[in-house]
Amino acid sequence: MKFTVDERFIKIPVRYGADRIKILFKKDGKPVFEINTRYDAENPDHVYYADMSRFYDEKESFEVEVIPEKEIALEKSAYRPKYDAEHREALRPLIHFTAPEGWINDPNGLCFYGGKYHIFYQLNPYGRDWSNMTWGHAVSDDLVNFTHLDIALFPDETGDMFSGSALVDYDNVLGENRDKDTPAMLLYYTAAGKQSVPST
Repeated sequence: MKFTVDERFIKIPVRYGADRIKILFKKDGKPVFEINTRYDAENPDHVYYADMSRFYDEKESFEVEVIPEKEIALEKSAYRPKYDAEHREALRPLIHFTAPEGWINDPNGLCFYGGKYHIFYQLNPYGRDWSNMTWGHAVSDDLVNFTHLDIALFPDETGDMFSGSALVDYDNVLGENRDKDTPAMLLYYTAAGKQSVPST
């Protein structure tokens, strides 16, 4: 199927326990982005919103391949529901850090930068089990209340974004600082190689 990215988000309806599929986005026959998820448009228990802002400005046309072969309908959205900053969900901890949605694992790159605490963490933004390893990103003034930011690292041609660290280069050791008053924040991650989809 052909698909044009002309809105920021793609709605991904999922049902935990459904068969896992891979949605592969190709440009000129070359894979550029993939989502591994448990797609179920008929009886979903959640809808995830895939952020396509990396492609949105150019309004790129993509070929979409689904593995195993399956007909799916991709809906687009200019907006996504906002994260409930007041933690009204009944089972969400009030103090312990949690992701807005999806599956969360180890923290990566804890640092203080620009007057805020930063936490990067392993995240599957399209399901509640292991897959699509990205780095989520949040900031805090007090390590109790967090503001969630856009995803920091997406899987790419080197594979998923596995564990790593962050550092602030105050002395410009690596020469990446913009100027003497703006040190670079550097993220180091483990490139996991070819993406591996766990069995159902």
